[in-house]
Amino acid sequence: MGNINKPKPYNVLKALSDSFNYVFDQSAVAGRPDLIGEPREGHIREFLKSSLPAQANVTRGYILSREESGVTLSSEFDIIVYDSTISPKFSVNFFSDRDIVPLEAVIAVLEIKSVLDNDQCENVSKKVKELDSICDSHYSLNNGRNVRPYFLVYGYRRGKISSDYMGTIYGYFDDYLNTGVGQPDVLFIGTGEWFILERRIDNLIRALQFKNAIPLDVATEDSEYLSYVENKAANESRTSVVDDYIVVPSNNLSVPLSLVAFLTEAVKEHDRQPINVLELLGLWASTPK
Repeated sequence: MGNINKPKPYNVLKALSDSFNYVFDQSAVAGRPDLIGEPREGHIREFLKSSLPAQANVTRGYILSREESGVTLSSEFDIIVYDSTISPKFSVNFFSDRDIVPLEAVIAVLEIKSVLDNDQCENVSKKVKELDSICDSHYSLNNGRNVRPYFLVYGYRRGKISSDYMGTIYGYFDDYLNTGVGQPDVLFIGTGEWFILERRIDNLIRALQFKNAIPLDVATEDSEYLSYVENKAANESRTSVVDDYIVVPSNNLSVPLSLVAFLTEAVKEHDRQPINVLELLGLWASTPK
């Protein structure tokens, strides 16, 4: 009798996927861009808060970093995933849900887009470039290892992007990823068509995991097959959007799980930088107006 009412794995995934679609459709009736976008961003923030390991905290707001004159704040990021065990966070004010997080504690940032089109891709590219610049400046002054947080993009839907290969998976982000302005690490498409990973050895392992539904340790130990996948991806142009990326086929049920899996691995491998909170707060207090 005890097993009759237990949840079925498929139904749990289906309900999760349906919740993303429900929020997308419900918020669309609001009309105003802020009332459309905020529920969609908030739903993913709450999903990640409930899903990621306790070490990771999830918020939205600004990254605090060093510059020549003291400290500076980044543009606002939709989602910041940070290590809550090594650094405090600071609220912009008591009536705001925007927080300020020191750069060393940031594990990943995530931008949420209702529709990924030319304009939104350009916006993302500029924010990637901003994050790169922040890291370069901060770590050159701190004499630390320049470890840029992961930059992820979640698009609920894909829009039109000008490309010579319009309509194909390979050409879809071709113009965007070849801009040279700034390239994210991962792109997730909420409709489950695919997600795209920057071509690094650890991401090839992840691609192998998701494609064959095998554990990480199995994918890591399978050196012959991993080598084959790497060589295949490097030598066959139609396996990637551009040379620096690989495309992982997906479906709408696996996209939320893929997002959590990627961020969980990022939390585990986070290269903790030493952070002197007192020094940072002193610089903050003395930064010119």
